[in-house]
Formats: sequence, C-alpha cells, structure tokens
Amino acid sequence: MCHLVRHKPPVFWASFSTGKNPGKTTIFDFLKRDPNTYMPDSAMNSVSKQPVLWGKWTAVIIAPSAGAAFFLMVFFSLFLTHCTKITSLAASVGSAITVCGIIFFTVQRFLPQEKPLVINNQQGKTLWELATEHGIKTRVIRFPNTFPPEPMKDGEILSGLGVPDIRGTMGTFSYYTTEHTAQKEIRRWEEKPSKLHSLIIKNGTSDQIQTFKEGEWSNWFVLKFSFNPFIKM
Repeated sequence: MCHLVRHKPPVFWASFSTGKNPGKTTIFDFLKRDPNTYMPDSAMNSVSKQPVLWGKWTAVIIAPSAGAAFFLMVFFSLFLTHCTKITSLAASVGSAITVCGIIFFTVQRFLPQEKPLVINNQQGKTLWELATEHGIKTRVIRFPNTFPPEPMKDGEILSGLGVPDIRGTMGTFSYYTTEHTAQKEIRRWEEKPSKLHSLIIKNGTSDQIQTFKEGEWSNWFVLKFSFNPFIKM
C-alpha cells in the first residue's frame, strides 16, 4: 500500500479492498480511454445497454401473441353461445386485430427497448466477500468502487464513490446561498423556567411526511421517479 499513488483515490481504494496492485485490479486512475474513440471515460464503471425482454422485437412478439389468444377466447365464447361460424369468426378477427393494434402501440410507446447496464471494472475479490464466504457477517458503508453492489451472502453493502445520480453523472457542483432579504437578526431566547419546548420540524416529499425534533434524524424517504404511466423507479 505504501507504493500506491495516494492522490488517486480509486487506485488506492481498489488495492485496499482487494489487497492487489493496480495491475490486477485494473484501476489505474479516475479516468480511462475508450480504445475506439480515445475519449476519456470513468475508470471505475462502464455503462452498457441490455435489451428489455426481446428488445426491438418485443412489440412484434407480444402484440400478435395477445391478439391470437384473444381471438381464440372470443371465437370459442361466441361459438358456445350458438352463434354462426361466420359471425364468430368475424367478431373474433375484428377483436383480435383491435387488441393487437392497441397492445402494439402501447408497448412501442411506453416500454423501452433497452435499459442501461452498469459494469464495475474493478477485478479481484474484496475483503468483505472473503469474510462473508467464511461466515463472518459484514456491513460495508459507503465504500468507493462498489457500484453496482454485488449480493452479499451474509451482510449488507451501501456503495460510495462511483454511484451515479438520476442524471447519470457522479454528481455536479452546487452553490447554496441566502438572499439578503431573507436574513434576519438572530436573538438569544432565555426563559426562567428550566423546561423549554424544542422546535418541531415537519418535512415531506413524494407524499411522505415525517415529524421530528431538532437534533433528531428522520427515517429514510423513498423517492419515486415516474417515466411514464407504466414505468417508475
């Protein structure tokens, strides 16, 4: 560990977690080059894509299958009610075409053909993987180079540096300030009785409201992001 470049955290953390040098972890810096374009990219993770169901053929497969199933259901339902074969066939074909068209449009419109796939470029077994394999329960909190987190047999892991945000980046800079008009003079409040009532804070988001006192921690807020009527994250 003494021979590592410590001002490059991904290199150091990868070797620290595996006990291997950068030649074996394959993490040499914050960035790596794309051999096809020579453009810089994140060395910790690679982003690829994988098809959702059958990819671009999903609508072509699902819609006719649903239409055929609906055709058989309508045809035999009408046939059992003693309708003529021509009437049953016409009603079944019309219904099947309608259902097939609706499902085809819905799948094409709302179901993505691909979804992102994140690959951790770090190689080598980590200390916590070896620990859990030997029955030692382990909990890893915000350790770098661990996204996406691998399932742990007997433990839990919360990834740290390398986790992308909702925009697909590893975070952007923000500058927070206070408007001068909102600034007020802070006055010390003293009261003779020994019992003081602390401030109650009420906070909420995504239809979730929590109440807690000053100095207390809130529970986790679960955020939902809606991409369309059928897909949420």
